[in-house]
Amino acid sequence: MNPMHKNIIFTAIAAVAFMIFSGGAVHAAYAPNFSGMPDFTFPQDSGTHARFIDLSSYASDAPYNGRQFAFAIISQSNNRTADCYLESNYFVSCSMQAGQYGTSTLTIRATSPTGMHSESSFNVTSMQATPQPGQIRLTVDTDSVTMQRGQAVNVQASVANNSKGNECFTASANMGSQAMKELTAILPPSGFCLAAGQSTKFSLTIGAKKDALAGRYGMELALDYGSGTLRQPIMATVSDSALPLKVTRASPYLVCNEPYGQDIRIMLENNSGAIQAIRLTAYNDTLLPEVEFPNPTLYPGQAIEMNVKLHVNESTQPGEYTLSFLAESQGRKSESAVAVRLDKCREAFTLEVAPRTRQINAGSEATYTIYLKSDSDKDTYVMLSSDANITTRLSANYLLLTARSTQRITLTASPPSDAKSATHTLNVSAWNADATAQATAQAIVYAQRDIEMIVANNSFGARACSAQKGQVFEVMVKNNSTRSQTLAFSLSGVPRSVEARLSDTALQINAGSEKKLYVFINPGIDAATGNYTIRLNAAGISYATQELNFKVVEAGAQAGVAREGMLQVTGYPREISLLPGEKKLLIFTVKNTSNARIENVKVSLYGTGSDAYFFPLAIGSLAPLETREIKREIEAAPGITDKVYSATLEVKADGHIATKPITVRIGSEAQAVQERAGTGENGNGMLGTAFGILSSGGPAMLGVILIIVLVALIILVSLLNSNKSSSVLP
Repeated sequence: MNPMHKNIIFTAIAAVAFMIFSGGAVHAAYAPNFSGMPDFTFPQDSGTHARFIDLSSYASDAPYNGRQFAFAIISQSNNRTADCYLESNYFVSCSMQAGQYGTSTLTIRATSPTGMHSESSFNVTSMQATPQPGQIRLTVDTDSVTMQRGQAVNVQASVANNSKGNECFTASANMGSQAMKELTAILPPSGFCLAAGQSTKFSLTIGAKKDALAGRYGMELALDYGSGTLRQPIMATVSDSALPLKVTRASPYLVCNEPYGQDIRIMLENNSGAIQAIRLTAYNDTLLPEVEFPNPTLYPGQAIEMNVKLHVNESTQPGEYTLSFLAESQGRKSESAVAVRLDKCREAFTLEVAPRTRQINAGSEATYTIYLKSDSDKDTYVMLSSDANITTRLSANYLLLTARSTQRITLTASPPSDAKSATHTLNVSAWNADATAQATAQAIVYAQRDIEMIVANNSFGARACSAQKGQVFEVMVKNNSTRSQTLAFSLSGVPRSVEARLSDTALQINAGSEKKLYVFINPGIDAATGNYTIRLNAAGISYATQELNFKVVEAGAQAGVAREGMLQVTGYPREISLLPGEKKLLIFTVKNTSNARIENVKVSLYGTGSDAYFFPLAIGSLAPLETREIKREIEAAPGITDKVYSATLEVKADGHIATKPITVRIGSEAQAVQERAGTGENGNGMLGTAFGILSSGGPAMLGVILIIVLVALIILVSLLNSNKSSSVLP
């Protein structure tokens, strides 16, 4: 083969390798999650309803969020009634066609950044305004009512029988699925009859539930009688008692007067039941505030945080200043005031809060530790304060901070028992005549009353290094609320020596329903015997937590001492490199070197805790001298960085055991190892990287790679034949 052909072959192989290696980040070919969109009902001839649903809220495909998806309306079953279209990529708007009523089913396609897609449907209904027959008439004193949460209003209905005979009637209130979640309707308990020429009146009481979402909901009053049904549409609006547009401070009360152009954070809330296109301005003659987003658009119940730039310098006088905010929308104005204190900020002491974030159940409390550290050679008195939208208190508001010392103060946060799920910023300030310091923390508050978790077996013995069928918690999760919830589950307080896995990381549970969840426990080699407690957390619209208790017992307490040497593990990887969230397929062989059958063979990986997942595998029995190839996925948890583990691969059977050490790297170190492998710095790099791609790409990626390799082989054979032909020419 001449040098030119060698170079061509080398280039072809390098191109194939590059395509293989560059595909290592391809995600597995799984369809994204896209579901849960509610149905909507609007009155007939009600015109256009703009941006009433945000599609990005219903699509997910880790690590991508809904805003990274592309959406398209695939079909509309009845666009002559409701003509719907997309706005600004994520929102659906519909126009109710004049004189038309009925239901149109919209099918939406959501395409993730990986190119995979899912489809989901929901209904848009135009509620019929039924014309009144001449002989029987139904009228109401109003077809539109407004109420606040927890309130009710009466609608007076009149019925007239202008026919020549008696008629008996039954009244009912019909609501769509969304309106039923937020409203109640009460009518007289029984029907009534009217003789010819008679008329009567009755009341329909419409109420908003205490936790109703602000918004507009369509319903109808239906009157059934012998020869037909009369329908009267009614629009019910649930409003919020708070300001429709409200501005609050979301950063510390104290602001330094240096350098020029200090920023504070504010939160703008839309507490109304309608979409608001807002014009926001701020005023203060001294500080000349400028808002970051002067023209935001907010949907009902939505809030946005933004910066406000203050023009300050050393000459600006210390003291308290009030910033005035004017929010204008739809011809209405809402005014809010935010107070800040301007002071000198010298580095005489520093302030820190730990932890930065805590989860707190409504009606309970949690504590944070404040570290006040002196950077001065003198003793000084310091004042402290805390500020938040929930109740907070400090263990000390005034103390002596001695030179070069650190003082610890406790901050307690106490959300009320009826608090809704929300994230609150806790602002802590410390100051004296010479200096000011600020620090912040977050309190993630969850409403707990709606979710209940019942553990069927909240105590069992878990044998170290040998996961058994009984080493699992069976948890019944009940949704006691009045609305469907998608709950995300997590485990906390899990020791590194114990592997704890969830059967599901998320469950959708309908209102009043329940589902089962399982937590698998597998103590590692280094797990000390004794009692353990971990926490199972469920977070959605509501939050709940449950303690799980188990006891680690010695392996010999339940089984005889295992012998080594009869089981052998070969061909296993000495080192595994994973990026956060990445999957790889481990391939190794297990051999029975004895002349007897070995029963109940199981494979496990210990030493990575919950940072790398490797589900134990039962492979049954091994015949005498049998060798079996094992393939099993290992997956790194998302968000894990710069971790290196000394893990143990264990193959165990009745009376036999074999273990092998494996180094597991996750995060930037894994990235560096893979980059070295790709450039040839590591002797096994090319094979290891290609192996990782085969394992993480799934069947679709494997097919692409096989096609590429086949093309490379065809090129290679062609060049070899060309070389052979040239050697016999004169």
